[in-house]
Amino acid sequence: MSGGGGAGGENLEFTPTWVVAAVCTVIVAISLAAERFLHYGGIFLRKNNQKPLYEALQKIKEELMLLGFISLLLTVCQDSITKICVQPSVIRHMLPCNRGEKEHKETKTPTLHLQSFFSFPAISGKARRLLAEATEEESEAVSTAHYCARKHKVPLLSVEALHHLHIFIFVLAIVHVAFCVLTVVFGGLKIQKWKRWEDSIAKENYEPEVHQPKVTHVQQHAFIKKRFLGFDRDSGLQGWLHSFFKQFYGSVTQLDYQTLRLGFIMTHCRGNRKLNFHKYMVRALEDDFKQVVGISWYLWSFVILFLLVNISGWHTYFWMAFIPFFLLLAVGTKLEHVIIQLAHEVAEKHAAVEGELVVQPSDDHFWFRKPQFVLFLIHFTLFQNSFEIAFFFWIWVTYGFDSCIMGQIGYIIPRLVIGVFVQVLCSYSTLPLYAIVTQMGTHFKKAIFDEHVQAGLVGWAKKVKEKKKQKGESGQGGSHDASTVGIQLGSILSRASGQEQTPPAPSAEGSEHRLSSWVNDPKSDCCGWNRVECDPSSKHVVKLYLQRLFFIPPVLQGNNPSKEVSIDLSLFKNFKELRSLNLSDGQSQRLIHTEVLGNLSNLEVLILRKNSLYEPIQGFCELKKIRVLDLSYNSFHGPFPRCFGNLTSLQALDLSKNFLSGDIPTSAIARLNSLEYLSLLFNYFEGSFPLSLLANSSQLKVLALEMAADSEYKFQVETEVQGVPWVPSFQLEVLNMPNCKLNAPQGTLPSFLSYQHDLQYLDLSNNKLVGVFPNWLLVNNSNLRSLILHHNMFTGPFELPTNVDQNPHPLYDLQISNNKMAGELPKHIGCILPNLIYLNVSGNGFDGSIPNSLGNMSNLYALDLSRNNFSGEVPDSLWTSCASLGYLKLSHNSLWGQLFPSPLNMSQLVLLHLDNNYFNGTLQHGILKLPHLEVLDISNNKLWGTIPNFISEFSSLQVICLSENNFTGALPRELCKLDLQCIHLSYNKFSGSIPSCYVNLENLSKLYLQSNNLVGSIPQLWKTRNSLATLDLRDNNLSGSIPHWFYIRLPFLRALLLGGNHFQGHLPEELCQLKHISFLDLSRNHFTGNLPSCFNNVSFGAWTVRYIQSDFSLIPSDSSYHYPHLDLDLLFEQSWYYIPTEAGGVIEFRTKASLLSYSGDIQRYMSGIDLSCNQLTGKISYTIGYLDDLRALNLSHNHFSRSIPKSFHKLEKIESLDLSNNNLIGQIPFQLQDLNSLAVFNVSYNNLSGTVPNKGQFGTFGESSYIGNPYLFLNNSNRGTTILPPSNPTSDADDDESVIDFTSFYWSFVASYIIMLLMFAAILCINPRWRRA
Repeated sequence: MSGGGGAGGENLEFTPTWVVAAVCTVIVAISLAAERFLHYGGIFLRKNNQKPLYEALQKIKEELMLLGFISLLLTVCQDSITKICVQPSVIRHMLPCNRGEKEHKETKTPTLHLQSFFSFPAISGKARRLLAEATEEESEAVSTAHYCARKHKVPLLSVEALHHLHIFIFVLAIVHVAFCVLTVVFGGLKIQKWKRWEDSIAKENYEPEVHQPKVTHVQQHAFIKKRFLGFDRDSGLQGWLHSFFKQFYGSVTQLDYQTLRLGFIMTHCRGNRKLNFHKYMVRALEDDFKQVVGISWYLWSFVILFLLVNISGWHTYFWMAFIPFFLLLAVGTKLEHVIIQLAHEVAEKHAAVEGELVVQPSDDHFWFRKPQFVLFLIHFTLFQNSFEIAFFFWIWVTYGFDSCIMGQIGYIIPRLVIGVFVQVLCSYSTLPLYAIVTQMGTHFKKAIFDEHVQAGLVGWAKKVKEKKKQKGESGQGGSHDASTVGIQLGSILSRASGQEQTPPAPSAEGSEHRLSSWVNDPKSDCCGWNRVECDPSSKHVVKLYLQRLFFIPPVLQGNNPSKEVSIDLSLFKNFKELRSLNLSDGQSQRLIHTEVLGNLSNLEVLILRKNSLYEPIQGFCELKKIRVLDLSYNSFHGPFPRCFGNLTSLQALDLSKNFLSGDIPTSAIARLNSLEYLSLLFNYFEGSFPLSLLANSSQLKVLALEMAADSEYKFQVETEVQGVPWVPSFQLEVLNMPNCKLNAPQGTLPSFLSYQHDLQYLDLSNNKLVGVFPNWLLVNNSNLRSLILHHNMFTGPFELPTNVDQNPHPLYDLQISNNKMAGELPKHIGCILPNLIYLNVSGNGFDGSIPNSLGNMSNLYALDLSRNNFSGEVPDSLWTSCASLGYLKLSHNSLWGQLFPSPLNMSQLVLLHLDNNYFNGTLQHGILKLPHLEVLDISNNKLWGTIPNFISEFSSLQVICLSENNFTGALPRELCKLDLQCIHLSYNKFSGSIPSCYVNLENLSKLYLQSNNLVGSIPQLWKTRNSLATLDLRDNNLSGSIPHWFYIRLPFLRALLLGGNHFQGHLPEELCQLKHISFLDLSRNHFTGNLPSCFNNVSFGAWTVRYIQSDFSLIPSDSSYHYPHLDLDLLFEQSWYYIPTEAGGVIEFRTKASLLSYSGDIQRYMSGIDLSCNQLTGKISYTIGYLDDLRALNLSHNHFSRSIPKSFHKLEKIESLDLSNNNLIGQIPFQLQDLNSLAVFNVSYNNLSGTVPNKGQFGTFGESSYIGNPYLFLNNSNRGTTILPPSNPTSDADDDESVIDFTSFYWSFVASYIIMLLMFAAILCINPRWRRA
């Protein structure tokens, strides 16, 4: 056509001008309106000081500009792209849709799916015109299909496909931005609800009343109760499961918010308790939002990757929907688990704290120690979800719902459901979780500063750089010129990725920060700055307090605020007059060139505590004037530097918590006569350390020599000089020498202690010291607070001084457990020591009654009198007057009387152990006065009656142990109303069936019902995954078969004990689903059939992670000591008060022909199988030989046949192997001689033959191990004799008719065979017809 009308329409040459102008007007108007909307939106945000949101809006503009460029590029290059011609075979592969399906549907719909990218006449046989029809004279480029067809090729990409691709990219970006905005808006609405929590906290903080500091019992704190799951379980599977489900309901409670807020403030801005944490958190979230709305290069790469693999039949669009789904669940679970880890960290370190409970933020809780990695995952998740939704709607609108690329309805609905779920969960759970939990990192974010403060810091840093360039580094550190010192101090903090660091300025709420005085003013006198002290006359800088630098916000580090601060100590070389330098608590720092400190010749105080230093420690030997040197809590290796002996001015040396080893050079220590404070705690020193080396250190006040727990006791302290007592010139306040082999092997108490009068803390535990209790220590040291003497060998009575009645002693921690003391406790102990908080006298031989005077100890928190010989009734004063008691342990004594009298006053009691005594009667209502009780153990007493219904009122109860009493009746269903972790009701007289709710309690891990009169079958398991770890139902009258699902629904079971019942049926293959089983007792039942052949899939002790639930509580006694003279803190990290809570922690298992008990850590290393006394048949499965960690195997008294599997030689740790009373044949494999741990071996009464192995452990087994095997030869060369095979006892043969005499059997068989042959020959001879034949 030449120009006029036509089917294809007109080009601009023949289009009316008014039409062109009108269309342009509409397009330009819409574009300008959108641009103005964004522009005025930005103005509005700036006026309202919403800079982060304004920057996010700018980010959106950048994305739109990028899309505009992409659009322009596609439009300009359209002709060039469509004229790229390729062979038809090139585009026949990796198609989004099947070609046959496409050709079938194309007759109905002109444009169906992405296959139209390649719909040209040469392929489909149909000429579909995509552009206006045109003549050759108008343009050859009008029809690219014709252009390529003339070359017998096809276009690489059609115009229509290019157009659709163009639209898809644009739609994807718009949907992503819209979804991000919706997510932040909805998430922000939920976060906004937290503001009332912040307001209530602010109101409390502004109350004028001043409260006295109080002691908070950690495990009674509501936050710990909700988040702490028990010791050795902060990284266990149950914690992760709890975190997974917690994200769906109440992800952040008010208690969580208050606790995390307090932890943040006390760590990062302790001086500003009124910080508006909610406002800071919202600002930080707004800062992160601008990163989320962008589409980074790796996100575009994901789009390209998806378009590449979107191949027909692969259903890529369906599987892709699960990526954001699983990522979001993982992120939410991790964030919840961080809160649990914070609770565990506090609960494991402290049992009681003074004041409020404070969690410690740390990057260690996050993946790769980078909280920002969580933001990356959320960004990636939101983009993937946006891509999924955008792709769905684009396909729907462009190609129709029934197009082949849309897929089947079964793939569509899950995609949409997952997309909506991800959007809702991210908005209302994950994003609020991220907002608060990521504040629990080591560093705080720059959002804590207002915008003008941030701008001032940036300007300050820039000017510092300029001045540094102008003046160089020639200025002296002590110059009175403030600008020069400012440059030097600024440079000290400026080694993070080559960018300038800056000290903190005023906080976000306007209160003064510790470094707020570091202003950008050349006229400012730096001597007035915080943390800087100058000499008043010379104006030289003499003191710098730069501790806790890892909390300084890296304002100028761009988008990587979590990057570590690195300090170059060479910058200190100009501070020649510097006398004190504190760089402590820089946990994430790396200090470079420590030897440069030797140039600071005037340095007197150097604090480098907690800096992860690992460089040679000798670099500090040049500090000749040093008085205080604190290098504790680092990673220094190597020996104690001998050159430290040259630091004769040294008053305090703290090398605690390093990795120093070797002998301590006596000459170096002897020269340090000015020492007041010496701590070598928790290192790995060896050899002998004579304490007389410090005889001339007259000022010594603190001496701590405890070595690391895994140092194998190679360090020994000697206090006596050739057996001659010596009088020291010092008066100690702290002496810490546990685990030091003190005066070994004699174990005499250091005689110099009799000359000490100022002791406040004394720990000589675990040294095997002998003699009587040194009560003179209390007389001589009137200020003694802690006396720790447990795990020694003191004997005699426990006598206290009697001359302190008028002035009670201030001692509050007394530990004398695990000695050999005897006699009665002093009757007046409560009068002499009324201030005791911790009293532990367990594991001795004390007898008599419990003193009434214990009631005078009103502050008593933990009392352990267990494992003694106390008798009589518990005094009423203990029940009524010790209101602060939280832990009471009276087990393993001879106490008697009625439990829980009515005037009970122990409302704070958490743990109560009264087991293994002679208490009698029934459970009384008085027990209801223990509302916070968590552990109740009254086992092995003489209690009787039924379990009262009011037991369900103990809402905090977690462990109940009533075993070995005379309780009767049905098992109480009231226990199902409690959140119990352990139920121990064994060895009573309970009857009836087992309530199914017992095995379905959510957190129940141990259930012991052994030796009762229970009947019925295995309880129904309601849940598919129960948390039971131990199930003991032995020695009852239970019956029936064990259903297959029983094994599958107990994935965490470690001990399954069903012996001594009437169970029957086969042992199914599902038994091997118990992946973590260690104890399996199915003995003394009626099981039949063959053994499963899948034992190689079961662990039996071979755990990937070796841990069990800890069964003890930790109570800190003295955890620290502050030495005010030199302002130093000494931490006794191992000073813990152990209170075992074995209730429910013991497993009884028959091995080595005995019933043994396993508890605590021993359970980690014990595992066994007992299938004895059943009716099992067939061969013994060789797969049992693959149980490398198995220690006991009992298959006796069954009907097993065949031979002993040779694979048993792989049971390297087996200690007891009993295969007796079966029908086994063949030889005993000689490979079993390699079993070096085998202590008991029994194959008696089988049909074994051959020679018995006689090497290794087999040389120690007697005849009883092989009796009843007539063809088994015992050649006992190890014993030097050869004995004949033992004959089967007549009595046994008479009693057991199944025993076969094989010798008689063989002879009778041969005789019968010969007789039959003779008879047959005779018949042939007699019958003549047969003879003729």
